[in-house]
Amino acid sequence: MPVRGRGLGGTHAQSVDGRKRIRCASSNSGDVTLGFHEKCHQDDYEAYLKSHPLPDLPILHVGMTGGEYNQAIAAFNEKLKAYFKTMKAESVSKTDEAGYSKSTYEKTGKPYHHMIPTK
Repeated sequence: MPVRGRGLGGTHAQSVDGRKRIRCASSNSGDVTLGFHEKCHQDDYEAYLKSHPLPDLPILHVGMTGGEYNQAIAAFNEKLKAYFKTMKAESVSKTDEAGYSKSTYEKTGKPYHHMIPTK
């Protein structure tokens, strides 16, 4: 999975993210890399997909008019958008708001000061 974030050392998985203290709500591993943070989002998404079924597919049948078909597909697409919006919001809550939160960074503009052991 490509890393989609910006760390102090660039955009690679081993960079340290200055926006927030990187962690998962469920983990205290001490890993402060961008890659670990993004992996937490992946874990959030996998857990959400396992515990929340996708919306039912639209019922399509022979003889539907074009308008009926378009309406059924549009309704499904709206349900799917809402599903993924909720999934993302849950991940933000569990991962981005854990530790030094994303909202604190956005409010203050000050990065988290990582204390990385030298030994």
